[in-house]
Amino acid sequence: MARQPNEMEFSDLEIEKAYRRKKLGTALVKLVISHLRDKGIRRIYGSVAKKDLEDFPQLVRWWESFDFRRGNKYDYAVSGAIAYMYLDLD
Repeated sequence: MARQPNEMEFSDLEIEKAYRRKKLGTALVKLVISHLRDKGIRRIYGSVAKKDLEDFPQLVRWWESFDFRRGNKYDYAVSGAIAYMYLDLD
């Protein structure tokens, strides 16, 4: 599925090890969601790579804590991804 003009892909979020577990990622995601909503973006989507899930087993649940939902893999096909996430902002 091609990205629509009012959609945005969220990818490659990583916090340096020394700064993890300090809620920086949470603050960053909340800021990005708020900014994109203000800019009229209606959907944010992304994927979770197998390696990321192996390193951080709670990663899908973490995205779900921001109300991201699991999507159809064919809608958000990214090489190496095993979880496909989206958040509708309307």
